[in-house]
Amino acid sequence: MNKFKILILLIIVFSCTNKFQQNSIHIKAIGDSKEASYTFCGFIPKEVNYTYRIGTWKFVTQNNVIIAKGDYNVTLETDKSSGGCPYSYFNNTIYIDKWEFWDIKGQKIKPNKRMINIINYHETDLTVYSD
Repeated sequence: MNKFKILILLIIVFSCTNKFQQNSIHIKAIGDSKEASYTFCGFIPKEVNYTYRIGTWKFVTQNNVIIAKGDYNVTLETDKSSGGCPYSYFNNTIYIDKWEFWDIKGQKIKPNKRMINIINYHETDLTVYSD
C-alpha cells in the first residue's frame, strides 16, 4: 500500500515539474554593468559592494528571440535616513518610452507589468512562467 502512495506522489510531482518546464521561458539579460561601493555607517562601518547597469541592454529567450531592449539610466541617490551618516550610491532608473518589447513570437507589444518586472530584476539569467 505504501509503495502505491509513493508511486502516485512521484507521478504527481513529475507531471507538475514537467508542466512547469513546458510552460517556462529562460531569459538572458545582456549588457554592461559597473561595480561600485559605498560605506554604510552603522555601529561598525561596513563597505557594501554592488553593481548597476549602464547603457543598452537586451533580454533574449533561449530561442534567441529578443523580448526587450532599451537603455538604463543612472542616477546618484543619497540616503540620509539610515546608518548614522549619509551615503551615496548609483541607482538604475528606467524610462519605459526608451524601451521596446516583443512577445516570444517576435511581435512588437506594449509593455505590461510582467515585462517591466523582468527588466527591473537584477539577475542576468532568469526563468519565467509563460501563459
